[in-house]
Amino acid sequence: MQVDALSRSGMSAPLDSVPITQSDSAANRQIVTAVQAVNQSELLGQGRELTYRRDPRTGQLVVQTINRENGDVLDQIPLEVLLRLQAEIAQEAKATVSPETANTA
Repeated sequence: MQVDALSRSGMSAPLDSVPITQSDSAANRQIVTAVQAVNQSELLGQGRELTYRRDPRTGQLVVQTINRENGDVLDQIPLEVLLRLQAEIAQEAKATVSPETANTA
């Protein structure tokens, strides 16, 4: 199974995700360039490649090492557990800020 290095469906983020700043955008471009360079150099070997996507819950850029033969994720930065924690913290923060609290601040 061929794994596409850039999947537009994986790059989308929800509208209520954290906005991306200019510095985040520049850092993301550097990561994407680095991922493409590693894949072209075959530094990881012939059976592996790096991919990148945007996490739909947090809006963060995620880099994964993928097994080209079966599509399995071998490694991921940031780890899935950290992405889940970040999403949960964001949800809790939204729940604790009520409209009345936001208007009185």
